[in-house]
Amino acid sequence: MLITFFFVGIYFQKYKMEHTKPMNDLGISISEEILKAIDKGDKRAYRNLVITYLDYPTQDFLPIAMEMANKQNYPPAYYDVYSTLTVMENLDEENDSISEWENWNPRMRRIALEYLLIGAKFGDEQSIETIKEYYKENKRLNKILYRNEDLIIQYSETIKSIK
Repeated sequence: MLITFFFVGIYFQKYKMEHTKPMNDLGISISEEILKAIDKGDKRAYRNLVITYLDYPTQDFLPIAMEMANKQNYPPAYYDVYSTLTVMENLDEENDSISEWENWNPRMRRIALEYLLIGAKFGDEQSIETIKEYYKENKRLNKILYRNEDLIIQYSETIKSIK
């Protein structure tokens, strides 16, 4: 009798796992949304992917954000690349020390900062606010930003325009 309850319990657990939707499931076909977003520049499809991918490992969303940024020049995607890279590295602009940022692979750090600056250049509000809050007002990470002087020169007008 005990064995029967055990197997019934396993069956219902398996059934529940197979028939339970993830929390952020919008009932969309992920592959179709990726095609719409990346190939056609569908912003709604991209936003759906942003929500849907909250249920997946952070790094799974990075190629989608990079493609949307690079291929479609969609400003929020630039911020998403920056954000995804910092989350993957477990970095937090507000709480982490400069040394933790300095320990980050310089090439990855540079890519993240460049996408943040491009997002700001294209007018993305999250990118602008991040630069304002963490790189200008706080000045905690100015050292990190200024270690990439070529980026500062290339995006100097963007940085100056952020007030």
